[in-house]
Amino acid sequence: MGVDFPVPTWLSDHYPTINFVPQGDHMVEVQYQKDGEFISLLISKGGSNGISTQDEVKRETIGGKTVYFANGIAIWEQNGFTY
Repeated sequence: MGVDFPVPTWLSDHYPTINFVPQGDHMVEVQYQKDGEFISLLISKGGSNGISTQDEVKRETIGGKTVYFANGIAIWEQNGFTY
């Protein structure tokens, strides 16, 4: 893909990484699983990112970053990447 995607080490310390799935030209999905729990983290650089919903989108500041929550999804930006 030509992009080095930063992956949070704190997540992989608690949940083993099971798969990396390219999603288009500018996004990768990192899948984690432990004891029947599954976490999917999408990491992208560039392009349009957002939550498409008619439900309420909650916004909260965590660690100095604006985080958006809707439909069981959280989105934030850090160092030029969207998670």
